[in-house]
Amino acid sequence: MISIGVALIASYVAASASSKAHFWVTGGVISLGAAIWALQFIGMLAFELPIPMSYDIPIALLSLLIAVLVSGFALRTANVALEKRAVELTKSNALLQQQMQERVQAENSLRESEERFRAAFEQAGVGMALRDIDPRKPRWLRVNQKLCDILGYTREELLE
Repeated sequence: MISIGVALIASYVAASASSKAHFWVTGGVISLGAAIWALQFIGMLAFELPIPMSYDIPIALLSLLIAVLVSGFALRTANVALEKRAVELTKSNALLQQQMQERVQAENSLRESEERFRAAFEQAGVGMALRDIDPRKPRWLRVNQKLCDILGYTREELLE
């Protein structure tokens, strides 16, 4: 249980420190390496053997150095991958923003065009109608007031 707690704390410290300045990255590497090394020895202390056990200080320090170096390599690799992904996401975000602006401009242009068409259609000096293109169900979709006046029918009657 102690080893799980040490692992969680060390992972949190290493992850939060590795995204900061170089000094903090070094601190994260050392803390993660030391935690890996400590977990090994916590596990060994929990292991009971029928023979006496002792640790050789130079070998123990060498294992600490190896754990720190491996942690440094792992965090550096992770940071490079994260930086690359951050650049990709930044480019994607810029592209999406550009596409959103283009879409908003297209929608505004379409709305303005529809308003101009509607105004021209309704205020035309001649009778105008929009007709459905389906020959099986010929019907008018829209008529202007001038056409109603010419034919003598209301808009509703013509659109039925």
